[in-house]
Amino acid sequence: MKTQFIPTKEMKQAAKVVFMAIAWTETVRPKVKSIQKRVLEENKYPYSGELVDKLTRLRNKKFGEYVKNPDESYLMSKSCFLDYHKKCRELEDKAGMKVDNPDYCPLLVAEDLERQAKREFLRIMQPITKINPDDVWNLDHYKKLTDLSLSLMANFIK
Repeated sequence: MKTQFIPTKEMKQAAKVVFMAIAWTETVRPKVKSIQKRVLEENKYPYSGELVDKLTRLRNKKFGEYVKNPDESYLMSKSCFLDYHKKCRELEDKAGMKVDNPDYCPLLVAEDLERQAKREFLRIMQPITKINPDDVWNLDHYKKLTDLSLSLMANFIK
């Protein structure tokens, strides 16, 4: 005999918070990435450091003259990174993407809020899933648990 799933108010609210957090992250991401790429292109920060040398040797990876990808900003010198960080925060602030701490990247803040919302949601869904989110160490499994749980709740969220 099948029983019909009826979510609690807490489950509905937690799922709604996750959907809102995902939407916020997806709104912020293109704006921040655009600013980061603009700052990198305008300033042409060179690659620097031992890590670049190691990656070149270990992976046979070739680097250009300067950093073009925001995901590789950790491969510039500390002074270049501090300048990059400062310029990005200034442009994000001008674009109205203010966060509580002016040193924080709005995208990282949004992604962290999304992570926290998902974790709380999975904790609240534990009586249904019978899975403690703290016991899921594989990121693919964690994503699958999150996706399946959100799919279960999607029809109950307005």
